[in-house]
Amino acid sequence: MVKQIGHIDASGRLCYTMTSMFDALTASRSPGEILALASGLVWAVAVILFRVSGRRIHPVALNLGKCVLALAIMLPILNIYNTIGVRR
Repeated sequence: MVKQIGHIDASGRLCYTMTSMFDALTASRSPGEILALASGLVWAVAVILFRVSGRRIHPVALNLGKCVLALAIMLPILNIYNTIGVRR
C-alpha cells in the first residue's frame, strides 16, 4: 500500500500536507539516520567552539579538559552498563 503524501492543486502544483513539523523527517528517515545527522551537527559545532576557546586557553589545558569531560561522561555510563549486566 502506497501512502499519498501530497496532492495536485487547481493550478497543477504539487502540495504537501504535514500534521506536525517532524512528519517530513520521520516519514522518510529512520532514527539512526536522524541521529547520524545530529551527530555531524554536534561535531561541527564542537569544532567551532574548541577553535574559539583555543584562542584563550592553552592547548594542553584544553586537551586535558576535554579528556576529563569525556571521562566524567563515560564513567557513569559504564557503571550503568555494568549494573544492568550488559556484557560482550
